[in-house]
Amino acid sequence: MNRAWQRERDALDADDLDGAVQAGVDAWLTSQAPPETRAHVAEMLRGNLLSRKTRGEPPRASDPTPVELGHLTGRVTVAVGEHDIPDFHTGGQALVDATGAGQLAVIPGAAHLVPLDQPLWTCGLIQGLMRDGATVPVAR
Repeated sequence: MNRAWQRERDALDADDLDGAVQAGVDAWLTSQAPPETRAHVAEMLRGNLLSRKTRGEPPRASDPTPVELGHLTGRVTVAVGEHDIPDFHTGGQALVDATGAGQLAVIPGAAHLVPLDQPLWTCGLIQGLMRDGATVPVAR
């Protein structure tokens, strides 16, 4: 992921907004994502980069601690994309551990933006959980 951020920074330093947007799209989606999805994410990233350029970086929020998450009483499903950044796999497992969610669901063929990369899989997961509390298929 550091390479992706470096590509974005290098492009921004060169005043190449299109290059920075492309670096972000490549980092957050798989190459198999539909063109309209890639265009939608590019539009969102462009707006974010322009906002950061004019307003500065937003303040960083702290991560919730296991103590803050321990009070959750409903069913919790934690899922990450198969091709997501390793930090998100680690963070996802930390959420599983903190909430007692069971196993981390790894969504095949998805990067970071799971619902955009794998919308049918995501809809099926949500429908199954709402319908009957179906367990999440776990890929490793």
